Amino acid sequence: MIKRLSAILTVAFLLMSTANLFSQTTKEEMLKKVEEWNKQFSAAMVTNDKAKMLSFYADDAYSLPSYTPMLVGKKAIEKSMNMDENSGMKILSFKFNTKDLWITGDQMCEVGTYDLSMTVDDPGNPTKDHGKYLTIYQRQKDGSWKIKADMWNTDTNPFAQSQ
Repeated sequence: MIKRLSAILTVAFLLMSTANLFSQTTKEEMLKKVEEWNKQFSAAMVTNDKAKMLSFYADDAYSLPSYTPMLVGKKAIEKSMNMDENSGMKILSFKFNTKDLWITGDQMCEVGTYDLSMTVDDPGNPTKDHGKYLTIYQRQKDGSWKIKADMWNTDTNPFAQSQ
């Protein structure tokens, strides 16, 4: 009986160890994919390739930007992108810095920081910003991953000068 229990525990331990190894590999593989997606998204921001940026979002995505109401759906996100473009805003550089990634079933959560440089109306006067973000991805029926929700905000206090 003791030998049998020992064998069962050994098999259980090996299975748990193997499962943990596979989950780590999956996380590492997904982290590489997310970092590649972030490079593509950043490049699309600099070139203002809205079609490329929108291709990362699920049709029913939520976006929660700083200082504006929540955007619901890809069409609302596109409308916001058009408003940014029409305001004279131009992204000069953008970099995502992934800090961590969690994967649970068909959901994946990325947390990180960002650094950007942009101009608004005056191309000779760039503004730099840095902040943090949270992105939730959802696996789609076709197996691809799309942004289900994203949220970001600046670490820079825009009201500091008035205090």
